[in-house]
Amino acid sequence: MTGLAVAAIAGAVGAQAGTLAFALIEIGVGLAFSYALQAVMGDDQGEVQSREQERDLSFPTDLPVYRFVYGETRATGTILPHPVIGEYGFGVYLVNSRPSDGTPVIHLDGREIPLTGDPYDFTGNGAVPASGDLVDHLQVWIGLGDQSGPPDTYVNECPYDPATQPLGFRSTDAGAGLTVVYLLYRGGDPGTISQRWPSVPPRLQVEGLRTPVYDPRDSGQDPDDPDTWAGTSTFSLNALDVLRMNPFRPYADKYLMMDMIAAAADVDEETVALASGGSEARYTLDGTVVFDGAELEQIMAPIMEAGAAQIARIGGRIGFVPGEASAPVYTVTDLLGAMTFTNMAKARDLPTQIKTVYTSAGRGFADAELALWDIPGVADGEEPRVLTQRLPFTTSATRAMRLRQIRGLRSRQQKELGGVLPPEALDLVPGAGVTVALGAPFDTRIDGAYEVEEMNPFVSPLGDDEGVALRIPVTLRGTSAAVFAWSTDDEEPVFDPPYEVAINGVQVPGAISAETGNSVNRTTGDQIIPRALFTFAPSPSAGVVRYEWQGRATTGGTWGEISGTIPTDAVDGDDDIFRYVEGEADVPMDWRVLAVAMIDGVEQRSAWVTITGVTPTVSLTLGNPVITNPIETSPGSVEFNVIMSNDGQTRGVEVRSGPDADVANADPFGAPVSAWANTTIGFAEGGLGSGVTIYYFARTLGQFGSVGDWVTSAPVTTA
Repeated sequence: MTGLAVAAIAGAVGAQAGTLAFALIEIGVGLAFSYALQAVMGDDQGEVQSREQERDLSFPTDLPVYRFVYGETRATGTILPHPVIGEYGFGVYLVNSRPSDGTPVIHLDGREIPLTGDPYDFTGNGAVPASGDLVDHLQVWIGLGDQSGPPDTYVNECPYDPATQPLGFRSTDAGAGLTVVYLLYRGGDPGTISQRWPSVPPRLQVEGLRTPVYDPRDSGQDPDDPDTWAGTSTFSLNALDVLRMNPFRPYADKYLMMDMIAAAADVDEETVALASGGSEARYTLDGTVVFDGAELEQIMAPIMEAGAAQIARIGGRIGFVPGEASAPVYTVTDLLGAMTFTNMAKARDLPTQIKTVYTSAGRGFADAELALWDIPGVADGEEPRVLTQRLPFTTSATRAMRLRQIRGLRSRQQKELGGVLPPEALDLVPGAGVTVALGAPFDTRIDGAYEVEEMNPFVSPLGDDEGVALRIPVTLRGTSAAVFAWSTDDEEPVFDPPYEVAINGVQVPGAISAETGNSVNRTTGDQIIPRALFTFAPSPSAGVVRYEWQGRATTGGTWGEISGTIPTDAVDGDDDIFRYVEGEADVPMDWRVLAVAMIDGVEQRSAWVTITGVTPTVSLTLGNPVITNPIETSPGSVEFNVIMSNDGQTRGVEVRSGPDADVANADPFGAPVSAWANTTIGFAEGGLGSGVTIYYFARTLGQFGSVGDWVTSAPVTTA
């Protein structure tokens, strides 16, 4: 990395050699470091969750989007317009916009279909189901990119004719360079068709295929000959392939720092011990990258998240800073000229917890969630703020745990130091670790561990700028070795129930997510109605006409205490079905939903999908009352008023009295009194002795047991 930096700077200086005199020359475009994901970035990352991507890719289209399949994943095939002759459908599915290697395993409508025969023999009968209800109803051919045309069966039994069969097949319809699956499916007995084919056309996923990618560490691979490449899960190699091979803005190798990326790949392949006794690679990229017209930077954001990596730009070239702690290579003891120092965000803007959603290989590559994680270092009393982290290219729960820790701790590293370093710092590169040791008076606030975020060296050929010919403005960001520290003791139990698919006429909706709290409660005037918001992915079955739901109290409840229906067009911005359900504050409820579909004129229902222990909550911040100065109206008798605030949630007031200004030493002044906003309540106390000092305290009472802060009156002393 040091050599690359020096070479980039030397080249830039050479290019400007004719204009050096009496000028400050900026070297190239400098050394720019791009954080792929900002520390407090939330749901606006532009990535797609696995279930949403699966839905989008499985939708029939004659213009399928580019997609590259990487690593260990289950890729969804996009069905192309295809002919249906009688009870036979001649299905054609695009799985990968590139050639693939590996051993494919076919899944239809969520079911693995064991095959027998040769799916690569396009001149024969292909492969057929080895057992089950699809025997005699399915033939499969798989083209890994080297096919020269469709299967002979397609060409012979469904030939192209512009007048009678425009969707038919010609021997020249090769699909060369693409990974394509041909499914010849037969409807069969109408009485059992909905069990055999829950979706028509069948929903195809293929496990075990991956795109061959170039590995710059392998001398046997030619960067210009894909036939020498191999499929892998290694994060940096797959991310490199996205840059080199994306269909819209591919990067030429001369703009890629291959040595830096190769070193990052070595980090990715380091093994991390597991509590189970095994191990796994540090970082992988497993999933389907879709090129749907988004900017490349948007596509790269969730990719870089999978490797806890950052993109480095040096002199117009790109490399990867791997997700590992950077050992300090330089100590900053002084800065030339002025410096800037900021803590980037106020504590109230930083997350305190992180919710991580990843793609679970153990659940059929469906979405799964880790437990909500409390970010270490949060001060007592900070208001909870949840950061959502989505990892569509991470298929291991333990790897997701490590990425969660990195994201969470990075989000709290908000120190930023800017200044100018002397020429001795020229060998630094983006992501390099530095130690800042400026000493007093900066030692307590500023000194510590940092990493280089940005460098912009420039040259003053005659040393006009304070006598220093080479000056290096930098931006440094605070870091800590704890960000990447990990042991098996840090693992947590994973609730990852087995993935099951109902083989009946209607498939179940997706797993249910629930949200509670003020953001989903309903407010009518001054009245708050506690609610829960339930969301789930639609059933993938065709013909769904509605969803039916039931609820019950978690403790002692009965299904059907509350119930209703949800129309299929009740969708949110993520295309999930949603339903608000009223409940009782702090009382847990269970909720379940099923899909209803019309199949052959008959309503059929899926199995239930259930979520338990969802608790509606209400959190109120009440306005404080004002206590007028107590007045002794006659010997031993005191009167005062409590004026309620204009807070519409006001329902009463509680008053206490005591001998000093500490409410802990006060006693209740009668029972709480009902009160409303903008009202005044008078209080009086008699029978006090002479020379008695009294303090009065009051606080607002609101709905759902909420209380405001205690306010204190001026003291009064009887005569």
